[in-house]
Amino acid sequence: AGKYGVHLIPRESGPWTLILSNNSSSWGSYFYDENEDALRADVHPKKGEFTEWLSYEFVDRQEEETTLELQWENLRIPIRIELVGGPELYIAKMKEELRGSTGFQWSNFNAAAVYCLQNNVALDQGLEWADAAINEPFIGQKNFTTLSTKAGVLRAMGRMDESIELMREAVEHPSAQAFQIHGFARNLISMDMKEEALSMFEYNYEKFDGTWPTNVGMTRGLSALGRYEEALNYAKKALELAPDEANRQNLMLMIEKLQEGKDVN
Repeated sequence: AGKYGVHLIPRESGPWTLILSNNSSSWGSYFYDENEDALRADVHPKKGEFTEWLSYEFVDRQEEETTLELQWENLRIPIRIELVGGPELYIAKMKEELRGSTGFQWSNFNAAAVYCLQNNVALDQGLEWADAAINEPFIGQKNFTTLSTKAGVLRAMGRMDESIELMREAVEHPSAQAFQIHGFARNLISMDMKEEALSMFEYNYEKFDGTWPTNVGMTRGLSALGRYEEALNYAKKALELAPDEANRQNLMLMIEKLQEGKDVN
């Protein structure tokens, strides 16, 4: 991290040399001093669309790496940047931010906990943030989102009984939507908890009066247990209620599999 001057050594063929200088105040390269180099790296110029003004753009943005591209006339010079120790830096930054105005919204604590869960890092800290999203005085909110995030962190920590109990509370919460319950039940299938998954799909079907996604859920739940004929009936109902062509096509493939005695999951 820091502020640097940027210099380039061009060549007729082969890679160019990118130089980052600790001196960022000099005008152009007239006063360049190699003793002030912070870094030298090879870069490979390529052709691109015409650009009138010298520009820099971050392209191919990933969580722990990106490419900074110098663009001028018909030239593109990609500079790949990698972040070392990304998760630790992100967590430290989130800790800092949650002590300021950011810390007055439950959604920000939840987002921080989700980062820990998705990256399987600092789960103890993630659990603390997940709990704050639910219980922090004046800002915490108990809803499907916060409860399911905490349940996910508990599951990642191997505390399965607590996770399942909390997830059941989440799906029974008034804020739970059909697609959210459906997603949870699908996760149960992936964990080979097929009976529990069907029970959750059935609950969803009854709660939302057999709407389209709940018919799809019943199809998946019954199929996971090898009850293909029953699953086929729900798949046909779901096909009639499908909201768009993409979902119709997907359901037609599911029906075809069920007719062949194959699991759709």
